[in-house]
Amino acid sequence: MKHWKVTILFVAAVLAAPVYLSAKDCKSACDKFVSCTVAQHKRQPTAEENKKLLGGCMQSCARHTQAVLACYAKSANSCGAYWSCISAAYKK
Repeated sequence: MKHWKVTILFVAAVLAAPVYLSAKDCKSACDKFVSCTVAQHKRQPTAEENKKLLGGCMQSCARHTQAVLACYAKSANSCGAYWSCISAAYKK
């Protein structure tokens, strides 16, 4: 469970550009984030972990919508590209 917490904190920390778009867009980006996290850790999260992952991502997306959605759009179907984009956004 420690890895899930680290992942949530990582995403919350790396996003840094506010803009206002719909919650539906954030939901799509966060669904991808959760699926990428599951693929990265090679196990299904518990219901509690899944709730925390999705909730943390939605909070981050609400605060940093532009960065999250830009990375989501650029990454197509690649989890690696999604993570790389978010990491690059953090370094700016």
